[in-house]
Amino acid sequence: VGSLVGLKLYTEGVLVVGMSEIKGKDNKIYKPYEEAGIEQGDSIIGINDAPVNSTEELISCVSKCRGETVDVTFVKDGKVLETQITPVKTSENTYKLGLWVRDAEAGIGTVTFYDKETNSFAALGHGIQDIDTGELVEISSGEFVTAQILDIEKGIRESPGRIEGTIENGIKIGEIYSNTDFGVYGTSTEVTPKLIIP
Repeated sequence: VGSLVGLKLYTEGVLVVGMSEIKGKDNKIYKPYEEAGIEQGDSIIGINDAPVNSTEELISCVSKCRGETVDVTFVKDGKVLETQITPVKTSENTYKLGLWVRDAEAGIGTVTFYDKETNSFAALGHGIQDIDTGELVEISSGEFVTAQILDIEKGIRESPGRIEGTIENGIKIGEIYSNTDFGVYGTSTEVTPKLIIP
């Protein structure tokens, strides 16, 4: 098809994309995650048996503990595991685990296949990887949205072209259900020929 489309991917739980030391209220440096077994690329899906589906939910659950040790449910290499972490109270009176997390990815790409009969899409021809971990993003859901082209750079020999665009005001036109090594797959909800078919 070749048409430009916006992609919004929502992770299952929150993806751990990094770790950092925490300066406690006592001015000491802590690494609360150090013995927990959680690493970059793992996904946190629950705190104290409460499901975690966004960064905001994770922050809320950690804040409610008031510094008490929390039970953390996370996914590593497809396996659901449990561990414990004691959050550190900072000088701002907030509680932190020392983990950097992300709950969504977004970008633009091209629709490579569209089936009118089933309203099925395939896009990109490759999977979307997290910019920090380099791993294929495991998703719980996603959206296809319209995209606006800002600039096109023509490809030349030994230098691929590129398209710059935005999805800031994008209109939802479909659902994404899979992010694989071979591309992103989904179905349309409002197929508009001028948006999808050249």
